[in-house]
Amino acid sequence: MYFFYKYANLSVKCIVYALSLCFKYEFMLLTNAQFQKIKDRKTSRYLNNGSQTNAYQCKSKIVIYAGNRGNGKTHLILTKILPHISLPEYRCVYMRKEIKDASGAGGIVDASKGIFSQFGTYLESQANMVWKFQSGARASFMNYSPTLKEFQEAIQGKEYAHIFIDEITHIEEEKFNALFANLRTTYGIKTQIFGTCNADADSWISNLIEWYIDPETGFHIPERDGKERFFFQYGNTISEAIWGNSREEVYELAKDYIAPFLDKKMLKHNSPLDVIMSISVFEGKMSENERIMKSGGGGVEYLGQLLKGSTEMKNRYARACWKKLDMGDSRVSEADMYRFFENAYRTTGTKYASMDISGEGTDKATLWIWDGMHIKNIYTTSGLKAKALYEWTVRHLNQEGIPEQNFIYDAIGVGYAFSGYFDEAVKFVSNAAVSEKSKVNVVDKKMIKIYANAKAEIIGKFLEVLNNYNDTGECGISIEPELLQREFYGKTLKNHLLHERKAIRWRSDKDGVLQCIDKKETKSIVGHSADFIFGLIYRLGLDIGQFKYVPMSVNTKANLKKFFIKL
Repeated sequence: MYFFYKYANLSVKCIVYALSLCFKYEFMLLTNAQFQKIKDRKTSRYLNNGSQTNAYQCKSKIVIYAGNRGNGKTHLILTKILPHISLPEYRCVYMRKEIKDASGAGGIVDASKGIFSQFGTYLESQANMVWKFQSGARASFMNYSPTLKEFQEAIQGKEYAHIFIDEITHIEEEKFNALFANLRTTYGIKTQIFGTCNADADSWISNLIEWYIDPETGFHIPERDGKERFFFQYGNTISEAIWGNSREEVYELAKDYIAPFLDKKMLKHNSPLDVIMSISVFEGKMSENERIMKSGGGGVEYLGQLLKGSTEMKNRYARACWKKLDMGDSRVSEADMYRFFENAYRTTGTKYASMDISGEGTDKATLWIWDGMHIKNIYTTSGLKAKALYEWTVRHLNQEGIPEQNFIYDAIGVGYAFSGYFDEAVKFVSNAAVSEKSKVNVVDKKMIKIYANAKAEIIGKFLEVLNNYNDTGECGISIEPELLQREFYGKTLKNHLLHERKAIRWRSDKDGVLQCIDKKETKSIVGHSADFIFGLIYRLGLDIGQFKYVPMSVNTKANLKKFFIKL
């Protein structure tokens, strides 16, 4: 067996194979000229310069290798295990959605035979597909199409040094997390979960890697390619995570979430910083694949094949574009948001504040400071108990000089935390009746409502102000440009708002009555509560003015108190 060594600079694409058989197989060291000659043979296999080699070298806990088709994603993840198959204890798994995806003609099992057959034997039964290497190491192929419960049972108790997920955008986040829990060894190998994919804006992976993606174009940001980022997920999904450029930065922000789970005995051999996960994202490009580029024009011809299809298919397969085509579901387009971001100041000299209240869980409290219809500042916090949250709010309202009567907050649900305080504030109740001004006359002079409830009305008012302020066709709100670039929980405010705008949509328009989607539907679309954009939207309630607090019944108050205590 020949292994390739680029004598001049120890290029990884050459020594990968030398490292892979450092035990009992013979290999030869070649000069650069000899290596280039072997490269020209159609039967030779090697890592491409650029993203493929860089992703191979990457040591992050999570690696995502995305890009257009034809950039060698499958070859990369098969080659990745070669340095470890000399260890008898080594175990890894390759995951696909359906078993036939792996075992079918041209699938990953077929591709593996060209690489692994010289080192071991492939065994296939009705229950298992596995490579048994001569050292005793194992590489298995599995699928994740069963239900979550069945999938968890299938992998329970298994340990893998490396987990490879081909087309990672197809796996549900819950199943990814179940796999992540099986990523462990006791024999010194640095564990890693490695996913390959084409771009898919509908996948939860788009939320995981959004820092690497330009929100305006949906394309990878070249300067961030391969840059390692760090995060701690404090909530149910990756959208509820704290991000930073170092473990220390994330730990400082997340230590209150981490402390209840960290057994101090662990620190004898480990650092609390190890709780913070790392990720790197690479964009693979077909132009880096010399085998395709040299195949008689096959590279460009293959590009032509990828361009035969819808705009969405072109974006996914011919270039890694993660931007979802705006199909009109959201009532707020990106263009609407950019009109708002770039709008002239809408100040009046009168200050206001609007707030989306958080519970003690993972929801965030967002407090927006306004001058007229211009956003001057924003404060956020999360996880505070009722008294601490009240004190936090009072401190910022006083600091900004906001009179109580110019303050509005959502008073339903966890808003019960403020019960007995802020007597002069406007308490917004989402399921309250709509105002008379939102009703319209019909032929028999009967007044009918346009909106199902107060929340729908306030959203309707926001859409009017955003797109047609006072029937002028202009945008009626504005924001300090500096705020848009300020980071909260590892994302800029601009990105928070662009993402959460998707929650502004009508669930139905039954008999002319508009209803907004509920919290559960919002989480299915956005991945979490839309805390930022709704805190902003509540400002419109001050102008509508019909949401003055009405004392709750004893039963309602008791139920809300029970609800809040559970958080």
